[in-house]
Amino acid sequence: MTIMPKTLLMKTINKFQFILSLLFLFVTTNALAEGTPTLSPNAANITAVLVAPDLVSGAYNSSPEDQRIYFNIANAATERLYFGFDWRGYSVGAPVRLTNLYYRIKNPGGTIVQSGRWDETLGSAGSIDTHTQALAGPNIGGGTPTGYNPLVFNPATTGEHYIEFYRSNDGGLTALGAAAGVSGRAVAGLFDLTVATPGGVRRNGRVHSDKWAFVATDANYGNLSTASSEPNVYAYTNDRVVLLIDFRQGFKPIAYNLAVNSYGVTPTGSFNVTRRSVNSALAPSLLNGFKIFLNNPDSALYPVAAIPSAPTFLTPSIVDCGPYTIRYNTTENGDVRLVIDLNGVAGYQAGTSDRLIETYGVTAGNNTLIWDGLDAFGNPVPDGAQMTLTLFFLKGRFNLPLYDAEINKQGFNVQAIAPIAIPNSQMYWDDTQLTNVGSTCATDGTTQDNNITGTGWDNSLNGTPSPARAWSGDGNPSQTIPAAANGTNETDGLACNDFGNVRILNTWGWGLINSSTSISVFKGCSDLSLTKTVKLPSQTSESEFVTQFVGSNVVFTITVANPGPSADSNVVVNDLLPTGYTFVSATPSLGTYNSATGVWTIGSFNAVSTANIIITATLNATGNYVNSATITGTNFDPILTNNTDTAYTIPVNVILANNDAGASVNGFTGGISFMNVLVNDTINGILVLPSQVTTSFISSTNSGITLSGNSVIVAAGTPAGNYTLTYQICEVSNPTNCDTAIVTIPVTAATID
Repeated sequence: MTIMPKTLLMKTINKFQFILSLLFLFVTTNALAEGTPTLSPNAANITAVLVAPDLVSGAYNSSPEDQRIYFNIANAATERLYFGFDWRGYSVGAPVRLTNLYYRIKNPGGTIVQSGRWDETLGSAGSIDTHTQALAGPNIGGGTPTGYNPLVFNPATTGEHYIEFYRSNDGGLTALGAAAGVSGRAVAGLFDLTVATPGGVRRNGRVHSDKWAFVATDANYGNLSTASSEPNVYAYTNDRVVLLIDFRQGFKPIAYNLAVNSYGVTPTGSFNVTRRSVNSALAPSLLNGFKIFLNNPDSALYPVAAIPSAPTFLTPSIVDCGPYTIRYNTTENGDVRLVIDLNGVAGYQAGTSDRLIETYGVTAGNNTLIWDGLDAFGNPVPDGAQMTLTLFFLKGRFNLPLYDAEINKQGFNVQAIAPIAIPNSQMYWDDTQLTNVGSTCATDGTTQDNNITGTGWDNSLNGTPSPARAWSGDGNPSQTIPAAANGTNETDGLACNDFGNVRILNTWGWGLINSSTSISVFKGCSDLSLTKTVKLPSQTSESEFVTQFVGSNVVFTITVANPGPSADSNVVVNDLLPTGYTFVSATPSLGTYNSATGVWTIGSFNAVSTANIIITATLNATGNYVNSATITGTNFDPILTNNTDTAYTIPVNVILANNDAGASVNGFTGGISFMNVLVNDTINGILVLPSQVTTSFISSTNSGITLSGNSVIVAAGTPAGNYTLTYQICEVSNPTNCDTAIVTIPVTAATID
C-alpha cells in the first residue's frame, strides 16, 4: 500500500490492558540507552520519533504539555543528559539527514537553558550514525566505545526538564510550523536521551512523554506503509501501576501517537461507553494520558503502589426488595467487579446465566452497587435461589485506543511489572459499535477513508490473556495469532479493506485485581414478623405478661407471619426457654420444635401465610422469667423491628409465716406470704423496680391481708377468694412522687386447722 494523503491524519495509539498479580518485579535496565533499544530493537523495523507541527503531533517548538518529551534530573550536581539522534525528512525511500534541525531544552520552569542545531555530520557530537551505536548508547568518557558521541546538557536545577525539536530556515530563529506542512516534519529513526553521571552510571527510567509521536519506517528510515512498528514501552498509571506494552511484528500503523489513559476513546461519558471502539475520520486528542517511559520507570522518582487489601462484603451483603443493593467495602479508590454465580459452576462463565456487574471510580470506604434481580439472559432470578457473590477490586485501569492502525497481525502483549508481576495480562475490547463507512473499496485509491470490514465483536466480559487483539481484514473473531488475511487486504495496497482503517480500536484492562472471599446468599425479600403472648392454662385471653404461682404452668403462644413479597426458606424461630421455666410441651402448626435448643424450624414459608406454636412451661422458683423469641430467614428482611417479641411471668412465691392454724394456699398452711407482687409497678407511667420504691398499706377488702414492704401477708384463717389490696408506691429518690396501686390477691383452698 502506498502512502496516501489520509496518512496526514495522525494514527494514534493508546496502550492497552494488563492485569497485575501479587509480587513485585522491578528490573533495572542500565545496559540499555533511553530510545532506540526499546523503540527499535530490530534494525529492519524502525519506530522513529516524529515531529509534525502540522499534525499537532510530537515534541515540536512550544508543543502542548502532553506531547513534550521529559527527562528527570534528580541530582543536578552529579547527573547530566547525554543525547543524540539521526534526524531525516518525512518521506518514502531513503531520506537524507536534515541540515536545519534545531533543539532546545527547557528547565521545569519553562526557561530555555540550552539550544542548538543538530549537526548532521557523521561522528559529530549528537550524531548517532548506526543502529549498533544507538543500541550501545552514549560513549561517556570512553566507557562505551561502541556507542555514539553524545551532546551533553549540564543542568543547574533538579526536576523534569523537557526538550523540543523544530526545523528552521533562518538559523533557528523561526520554527517551521503547521503552515510548512510536510517540510516542517522531522523523523529520528535513531534516538537517545540518557540521564547518567559523568562516570557513565546510567539513570534509566527517567525519560517519558504522555503522548509519543512515532512513525513506522524501514531500515532506510523512509515511510513505508508495510513497515512494522515494534516498540516496547512502559506505562505508569495515575495510581502508580507499571505496565510493559510490547508491540509485535505485524503492527502496521504508519504514523501514530502512543498514549495510555484511564478513560478510553473520549474522556466524556461513562466508562462502559467511552471504552468502546468507534469509527472516526479524525485522530482523537487523547489528552491527560499516563506517563509513557522508554525504560522501566525509576522507582525512586516514580514509586509504585502498594498491593491493596481485598474488598469485603458488609453484613448484610444484599438488601432491598428489588432493585437489590449489594453492600461492600474497599480500602482504596478504584473499580469494582461483582460476579453473581447463578449456573452452579464456580466462577464466571460467559454465555451462561452468570451475571457480571462493574462499577467505576469507587472511592475508598463503604459502597454499594445495584442489581436488578436479572440473570445474564435478562430473566428474573427465582426467589429463594442460592447465589454465590464474588467481589473483585480493580486498580490500574488503562486504555489503549489505536487510531487508524490498519493491520495488527500479531496483536499485543501486556505485562504487569509492578507492584505485581504478570507476564500475560487480560485484555478486553468492544467493537460492536463499528459500522461500514462507504460501500466500495476502489483500486484507484479514492476510497481510502472508507471501511467495508463490518463490525467487530464484544470481548468486554471475559477478556483474553495477552498476546491478543490481532486484526487484519476483519476483527479476527476466532482470535488467531497471527490474524488471517481477508482476501487480498494485505497485498492490494488498499486501506479500506483493513479492519483498523479510519477507526479508533480501543483495548482496556486493569493492572491489579484483588478478589474477596466469595459468599453465599439467597435471592428474595420477606418481611417476616413475630408476636409472642402468655396466659394461664385456665385463661382464654392472652397478654404480654401474667402473674402465676411458682410450680404452676403458663402457656406461651408465638405467631409468625410472612406477608411477602417473596416466599422464604430456612425460616427458624429461636425461643429457648430461660432459666425461670421448665419445658412441658410444644405444639407447632408448621415445622418442628427442639426444646433442647429452643429452635422452631419452619423451613419453607410461603408468602402471605402465618404459623404459630404453643409452648407450655412450668414456672420455676428462681431464674429469668423474660422469654424472647426471634424469627430469621434467608431472604432480605426490610423491617427487622418486628422480628422479635417478648412475654414474661411475674412469679408469686408462697412462704409459710408460721406453723399455726391458718389459711391453706396451694397446699401450704399457716401464715402465707406472697412475695414480689409489686414487680413491674409504675409511677406516673414509668416502670420502676422494688429496690427503687417504698410502699405503704392503704386498705384491703380483707383485714387479714396486709402489706409489709414489698410482700403481702395473708393471715391465718383467711377464707378463699380474690382480695383487693390498695397501697401507695413512691420513689426512694423523690418521696413526693407517688402513685396509688392496686393488686388482686388470690387465696385458694382456704381451711381452718
